[in-house]
Amino acid sequence: MALFGLLNLQKYFKKQKLPSLKERFQSFQALLEANNAALEVMGDMEGKYAQGDYHFDRRYIRDSYNQVREKVLQMIDALNSMVPDRYGLLYEVFEKIDHGIEEKVFGVREIALSPLTIPLEEVTREMGETVGGKSANLGEMRNHVGLPIPEGFAVSAYAYKIFVEKMVFGKEIKKRLAALDIRDQQALDRISHEVREAIHDASIPLELEEAIFQAYNRLSTAVRTGGQGEISVSVRSSAIKEDGDVSFAGQYATVLNVRPDRLLSAYKEVVASKFTPEAIFYWKEKGFNEEDIPMAVGCQAMICARTSGVIFSRDPSHSDPNVVIISAIWGLGELVAERASPNVYVVSKENGLLLEKRIPEQRTMLVCRDSGGVTEVPVPDELQQQPCLNEDEIKKLFRYAMLLEEYYQSPRDIEWAIDSEGKIYILQTRNLKISSGSTETKEEDVEHDPYTDRVLINWGLAAAPGVGAGPVHMVLEDRDLHPFPHGAVLVVKSTHPKYATVMDEASAIITEVGNVAGHMASLARESQVPTIVDAKDATKLLRHGQMITVDAYHNKVYDGLVQELVRGHKRREVEIRGETPLVRKVEELLSRTASLNLWDTKGGSFKPENCQTFHDLTRFMHEVAIQEMFHLHDWKTSSDKQAKQVVSDIPINLYIIDLGGGLSVPDKAGGSVPPEEIVSRPMQALWRGITHPKICWTGMVEVDLKGFASVMLNTLSDSARTGTPLGEKSYAIISKEYMNFSSRLAYHFSTVDAYCSPEVNNNYISFQFMGGGSSSERRSRRVRFIAGVLKNLDFDVEVKGDWLRARLGKYECRAIEQKLDYLGRLMCCARQLDMAMYSDNVVDWYIKAFMQGNYTFKKTVTH
Repeated sequence: MALFGLLNLQKYFKKQKLPSLKERFQSFQALLEANNAALEVMGDMEGKYAQGDYHFDRRYIRDSYNQVREKVLQMIDALNSMVPDRYGLLYEVFEKIDHGIEEKVFGVREIALSPLTIPLEEVTREMGETVGGKSANLGEMRNHVGLPIPEGFAVSAYAYKIFVEKMVFGKEIKKRLAALDIRDQQALDRISHEVREAIHDASIPLELEEAIFQAYNRLSTAVRTGGQGEISVSVRSSAIKEDGDVSFAGQYATVLNVRPDRLLSAYKEVVASKFTPEAIFYWKEKGFNEEDIPMAVGCQAMICARTSGVIFSRDPSHSDPNVVIISAIWGLGELVAERASPNVYVVSKENGLLLEKRIPEQRTMLVCRDSGGVTEVPVPDELQQQPCLNEDEIKKLFRYAMLLEEYYQSPRDIEWAIDSEGKIYILQTRNLKISSGSTETKEEDVEHDPYTDRVLINWGLAAAPGVGAGPVHMVLEDRDLHPFPHGAVLVVKSTHPKYATVMDEASAIITEVGNVAGHMASLARESQVPTIVDAKDATKLLRHGQMITVDAYHNKVYDGLVQELVRGHKRREVEIRGETPLVRKVEELLSRTASLNLWDTKGGSFKPENCQTFHDLTRFMHEVAIQEMFHLHDWKTSSDKQAKQVVSDIPINLYIIDLGGGLSVPDKAGGSVPPEEIVSRPMQALWRGITHPKICWTGMVEVDLKGFASVMLNTLSDSARTGTPLGEKSYAIISKEYMNFSSRLAYHFSTVDAYCSPEVNNNYISFQFMGGGSSSERRSRRVRFIAGVLKNLDFDVEVKGDWLRARLGKYECRAIEQKLDYLGRLMCCARQLDMAMYSDNVVDWYIKAFMQGNYTFKKTVTH
């Protein structure tokens, strides 16, 4: 069991002081509030799933789960506060359900013990939870696919764990990260700075430092030429979950051309990049917690590339399965850092022929410095307008893309580099994010655009297809980004992953510079935000605040709102929802949170250990809490000093205990209170029934001599056996919306427990009745009469001999009040009815008489 569960079990299994009536009631109210909140969130998830047109994201899924989880835990706390030492097992059941959800829905597991570093020759795809997705794929491509991969090693997730837990994180930082509101930019910046500073200032544990340098020395020996010198390496993020269903594209650091003296600082720089404001926003917005994504790190021999780029094994914008797109730039692979407009080569999958080639001018490139690190230099004049790739290189890259798509059985996003000797290396592969929008366009639709006169821009590249409309929000400096108006169109000069912080607010994105292979384009497709990149002069042609419509199917920007295009896109969104990984996660989450397996409250299976979902837990605790409140009268002796006697003409020895809000004058001096000062809704309603004008308190119902003799005989026998006087007190424990009424009328006992509030889910009536002064046969007949009336009033009724239990719930307040009124009448007019029940045949007549308003049961009454 997790530490959390053990601590809570210890907390509640300790001998505790019993709570007062008021404390118990407050815990009960807290349980009801938490129950309603949990059911509301589960209902929202089920409703959105049933609608079929809601686009789920990780943040919604994780937030919904966290809310349900928190409320169920609050219910367990509240129930164990009501009745200490009785329901500690619920913590254990909660832990089991919670762990199953974290593992099956979110894939969260404990970081397993592993070596601190692992050479790539020992890494496979199945080791993603140990070395991260990026390194796992590199090992798979090297060892099983047989592609050229730079040699290297992984610094494991377990290494990250011992580093941050020993040297960086305290409980307070983790708590603040978990509670952080990512919309609060100041708080986000503050905790980001604090965590990154702590990482940079921390010492790497000695065992980790030694493991990193031992791995580096082995790598250096294996790859250096001539047996001399030290090699440079690239240090890249390989966080758990990175390059999975969510890409994390561009969110974490890569440090290039690292010399051994900077190896440890580069490792810390990559670890710290998990906590930049943009990265924190991204992983929290996608529904991850800090512990979900430990930062494993990959170290590889540095390839000081002549040319580098990205391959898409399918067109990511148009979902075209028949082409491969190769993008290339001169120098190091900072294409994905949004620095350049690349060469683009479109290759047919059917025959491998080059279908299209675009060679924009490239003036600058990144190269390795001899002293370490990288620098930007001019592209030689003779290369600026020349293709970055020759025919053989295009064919080989195309072949690698086909091989990887076939091996992984999915479209691939592949990063590559070519060194100075012309050797190609694969640097990374991940699932390619394909935009869900269809872009099948009839030629006449393009030629006969009815809104041609409103076109402001009709060039650029569709990075993420779709249509969006809203006012222009121009961002020329970082300070212009926040606050970002919901529904605005983001217009910027160049692409950058930092814009992920507003993607969930933006209706569309336009950039002057950029490419469809960049990190931001990948994030836009992931977030399904219509995006046009490389739309030159957009910041000059558009005005801040100007209403525009962005058609990222056809790379057009229109002046004003074009409703027909927007509506058409929304219809298309509904059609294409499909069965996505996130929808499957919602289905799995709903099955483990909202499904109800614990139906029968009366059966032997209604136990904590049989709860399989959070809904089962809420069902069990709600029912048990009401049962515990039903027996609240057992606690009355500790509160006799608080009780006030109700003074009325009704011969009931009734005492009121006000838990708060039940009396109009709660602190009134003296020990008595008139009925008109009772303002408790359920007590008022019950009292109206008890004092109904047709209820006769002065006389007795018609009885036969056998019934009367039976009463006297049983009364004397009971009194002698128990020593109990006949005039025992009745108690009503009340609040504004709650009542627990325990009474002895004549020779029987009854208890009414009720909640009556504007919140329908809270409302219920629970009633129990037993006893009497006559024979067992007559008492049983009276119970059958009461059961018949209650069934007519829609109660669920259970009868055993002369014992009865009835329950009714989830009615509106007015209906609850009406049924309590009837229950008050029933309790009073049935008080001596057992003496009149001389045969089974009369029971049905009495039921009918009561339902007709004949509360004195005079057979001469006409209606």
